[in-house]
Amino acid sequence: MAAEKEQRKDEQSEEKVVPFTNRNRNLLTAAVVGGLMLLEGVGIFVAVKFMGGGPDTLRAGDGTAEGSDADGKMSSTEVRVTDLMAFNSNGGRVFVYQLSVYAEIDTKDSSRIKDMIESRQNAIDDRLSKVIRSSDPKYLDEPGLETLRRQFKHELGQILGDESHIKAILFPEFKKSRAD
Repeated sequence: MAAEKEQRKDEQSEEKVVPFTNRNRNLLTAAVVGGLMLLEGVGIFVAVKFMGGGPDTLRAGDGTAEGSDADGKMSSTEVRVTDLMAFNSNGGRVFVYQLSVYAEIDTKDSSRIKDMIESRQNAIDDRLSKVIRSSDPKYLDEPGLETLRRQFKHELGQILGDESHIKAILFPEFKKSRAD
């Protein structure tokens, strides 16, 4: 009798052990993956905290405005190159581009370059219109128009004889509209 009671207790205790089911395995897998992700996050935080330095310090400038020399005189000036209207049909649609082009140049060369721009105005208009007409539309839609600025600077350098006098090309007005 005592043996039967012990056998029943063993059977009951064996029934209480819950075997792993798919649901339990999924929960265990999720817990392990979540724990690993948490450890990885803590590890990255610690690594960045100790290896990364603090923010860079900035020093005040010498008190001169940008584009001026030590005397406070402006070292560059903006010269109107042209107001241009050109068509572009390379993207399958025809667009009209209206733009004003200015060049930032050295102040010491400004009178000579202004005279050269006035004397070569038709050549400048022709070359810059050609750049617009032959450009891929993605370059004309760039937010900063970097490619167009670089091409205009090169063309003006070719016409004026030296690209080094031109510091930057400026587009204070740049309008695009459909022509068809």
